[in-house]
Amino acid sequence: MREAVRIVEKALNDHDDYNPVDHAWLTMHLARNLAQVGELKRALELALDVAPIGQIAASDPTARLLSGIASDMVFSLSGWQAEDIASTIRARDTAASWWRSQTMTSGLAKHLETAFKSWANDQSVTWGGSDETWTKLRSATLISGHAADTPNWRYESSLLAQHILMLELESGQVTSALNLLRIGGLDTELKLVVNRILDRGPTAALEDLISRLDLTASTRDSMKCDLEILGLSAALLTSDVAGKTVVWIMSELEDPLERARSLGLRFLYAERLVTALARVYLACTPEIQAAVREYVGSLPIIEDQSLAHNYALLLRNIDDLDWDDDQIEVLRSRPEGDNCELRDELETLLASRDTAFRSELVARIKDGNVRALSSFGDVRDLSGDAAAGMITHTAAAVRTEIESARVGAYAYGAPSALERLVLLNIWHPTRAQWDPCIEQLSEKDSSPSQLAPGLQLLVTHAQRIPVDLKEGLREPLQRLSTTAPDERSPGSLFGSADVRGDASLLVASLFSDEMPAGYLLDLLRGTSEQVVGAVQIVANRQNESALPLLAVLATNADVEIRAAAVQALADWVSLGIGGTESRELLKALLDEPGVRLAARVTRSVGRQQRSRGTEYLMDLLEEHQSAVVRKHVSVIRRHWAAEEGH
Repeated sequence: MREAVRIVEKALNDHDDYNPVDHAWLTMHLARNLAQVGELKRALELALDVAPIGQIAASDPTARLLSGIASDMVFSLSGWQAEDIASTIRARDTAASWWRSQTMTSGLAKHLETAFKSWANDQSVTWGGSDETWTKLRSATLISGHAADTPNWRYESSLLAQHILMLELESGQVTSALNLLRIGGLDTELKLVVNRILDRGPTAALEDLISRLDLTASTRDSMKCDLEILGLSAALLTSDVAGKTVVWIMSELEDPLERARSLGLRFLYAERLVTALARVYLACTPEIQAAVREYVGSLPIIEDQSLAHNYALLLRNIDDLDWDDDQIEVLRSRPEGDNCELRDELETLLASRDTAFRSELVARIKDGNVRALSSFGDVRDLSGDAAAGMITHTAAAVRTEIESARVGAYAYGAPSALERLVLLNIWHPTRAQWDPCIEQLSEKDSSPSQLAPGLQLLVTHAQRIPVDLKEGLREPLQRLSTTAPDERSPGSLFGSADVRGDASLLVASLFSDEMPAGYLLDLLRGTSEQVVGAVQIVANRQNESALPLLAVLATNADVEIRAAAVQALADWVSLGIGGTESRELLKALLDEPGVRLAARVTRSVGRQQRSRGTEYLMDLLEEHQSAVVRKHVSVIRRHWAAEEGH
């Protein structure tokens, strides 16, 4: 972009014989590029110079178009100081802008016609046809780009990129569409696209783009997108690119305000840098990772919660065993004052490495301190007295949630008291208090979002649920398995979880002999959550005849259903169920485009005992293209080695 500024400036300085409209056109392009490199004051001054051209050459449609674009830039760069919105709107209403809008609308209409025919399964063939949507939208972007109209170019480029991506074209075209979104600063759309590509491919398009990204050349519009795409695609980064990215980010974090001010960035730059650092860390070499750990040890006190939240994410991505004793001591001696999110994560790390520090948490846990329990780690290591104290406090918290739900009051974002109580009850059965759990599951006003974590934990540990408790769970679980989320209830204000799948799976686990005929088929015809529950029921039955069903579900368009089927197959391979057919099917699925299914497989292996099946899966994924998957494999192998050492 700096080069573009230089070229336009040279064109303006080398000639003094431009007519007023041509001079205004070049000046507007210079202003546009200056805004992208952060020279906002100069860009505003140039836009003010161009704005009168519509009156100077009132009969020239180009002059009137440039006048409207300049007025829009003046308005957008003036912020709350902008005046006379009406005149800005009038200046934008020109023949050229009308024509561009008509062109864009025509392209969108064609897109809708094509989408309808596809929906209606139209089998007709049009000979000699072309992609009119692409042609029209491309024309609109050229009109806006030629006129230095950045806001409209961004919008039209977004539409064009979305159209290209929906055509499922080859990798190079997908890369071009991603670039349009990136340059235009369309971070919301870009995030959706990157996540889909990571799920379904073509990952080569992302690899091509991220290998050529240069953060030093990022613009005012693209910087947020560039950090987002590098972070989300971190699993695909080469160690070289990841290392250079991390070194640059740590350098920027020494004074993030400098670039934020120079580019006039309109987002929390430091927070985005730390998020990207946390995501890219796993793709780095051990040497660069060591440098990051040293950097964390040198951090000043972090009081800002958003920054603390992102640094906590970074700490979670660093394996506890990677810290050396000196680094642990530095973190232990850190002064007080950090925001609670970072402090809690530091305590979790210290508890995992320091027996004395972990012991100090026990007294706080006995008094009901939830943060201390979170930092403590494996609750199976708690003493009976500490567990009993926390169970009593948590049971009271569950009953408080029940009373609040009855009057329509719900807490959002807090840790699940039900999940915590279930976890403690499972591993400390002699101190367990199950009645509050049944009461909350039975309460019709309970928010499904509050119940979901606890239900999922009950599913995981269904075999550990006491026999005398099962009958008390029957009625609430049967109700929950057939009750759809009520979007109108107060508990659904910020969205409501669909727990029918988890409740159905728990019913099947606890009362497998009483399942009515057609129960599984009803689930398979239900919502995504219900189908996922059905997949897990099929997997738990461990009947090899269900392999074709898992094969079909593993190709489902729904990402969660596909992932559940693949994870079920991974469980089967680990346990030796289905033999060669299960292995070959899973291998074929992992060879398909996308990288996230492999991460589901490594999570499955992490829950299983070491076996020939798990060894096969680790060998299969050891050289996977995803750095995250390779890290999972490394951690699992390290865990196996530690177990052998004992």
